[in-house]
Amino acid sequence: MVLETNRYEKARKLMQKNDVDAMIVCKPENVYYMSGFRAIIWSRPLIPIIPLDGEPIFVVPKLEEVHVKEDSWIKDIRLYTDADFIDGSMYKYVGEALKERKLEKVGIEKTSMSVDMFERIKSSSSPRTEFRDCSNILVDLRIIKSEEEIAATRKAVQKAEEGMKYVFGILEEGVTERTVALKLFFKLLEIGMDRDRLPLVLSGPRGALPHGMASERVIKKGDFIVLDFGGRIRGYTSDMTRTPVIAEPSEKQKKVYQIVLEANKVAREAVKPGKKASEIDAAARKVIEKAGYGSYFFHRTGHGLGLETHEKPFIGSTDQTVLRPGMIFTIEPGIYLAGEFGVRIEDDILVTVDGGETLTTLPREINIVK
Repeated sequence: MVLETNRYEKARKLMQKNDVDAMIVCKPENVYYMSGFRAIIWSRPLIPIIPLDGEPIFVVPKLEEVHVKEDSWIKDIRLYTDADFIDGSMYKYVGEALKERKLEKVGIEKTSMSVDMFERIKSSSSPRTEFRDCSNILVDLRIIKSEEEIAATRKAVQKAEEGMKYVFGILEEGVTERTVALKLFFKLLEIGMDRDRLPLVLSGPRGALPHGMASERVIKKGDFIVLDFGGRIRGYTSDMTRTPVIAEPSEKQKKVYQIVLEANKVAREAVKPGKKASEIDAAARKVIEKAGYGSYFFHRTGHGLGLETHEKPFIGSTDQTVLRPGMIFTIEPGIYLAGEFGVRIEDDILVTVDGGETLTTLPREINIVK
């Protein structure tokens, strides 16, 4: 991924607004966003320093030197050794850089920075340095996706749909959830997606667990199977859910499925710039509550997608974020009947200038696996 020409410009405008003359970045996704470098294993801190004026600085472990110089657009690289890492003295390079550039109003990611990291940076900085929370700056930067980020997300959606088509073909009575999840996991890797855990494959009564893990339960005739997964392309995520059934569904299953399907449709149609995230949640929730299943829909309607699978905006009852073109989020209403079954239908949505584009294209109607 290459640097957006205006990414630092946008960051610096927000830094001015928040009255800071530098920003220390530490959350892995934000490090990638601001530096272009994504570590394969996050075992040692990588810390970009973004000043209001002048070139950024990147404090990195010596063992990542070659990779950083190849991948990052930051040219001022400050290296620390494993000895520095072991005794915690690598943070002195951050404090020294702040003193060198005379940066004294410094923004930090309060929601992500450890107490140890903060105290060590503070102790190595000038006594005049004032630290302020700038977590909101990174959220505001990342919430609107660029054309490049949207393109990466579209690709991630396409690959996830390829995986969903594959898993529909291997579902059958008599296999375990874990067997299906493992086959799907390796298929997603094979077609070029990055994943670090098994997809959600939840059958029968286990489908009523919104975040359950694939188990050794054997899939049976009449089971709904909640399939929830996505993956990353160039760091950007997709996330989708479909709920097929093995053989013919019961009348109750059909009824519940249609309610969730209608909630999904109504919420997607409600997406427009200027609306609040909470209004989209209310649109889906109203359908399910009217049908008498309100207490069985107990999570938010969706969540933002980007470098994280769950980020702002959150499509929930308390999120007052005003939707703007370039935001990407999921819409995933569900009904979960403990001891019986669960149904969830999840799509990925891009806010456009005049509405919402549903990026996921696979059919949402009930899929009966013979």
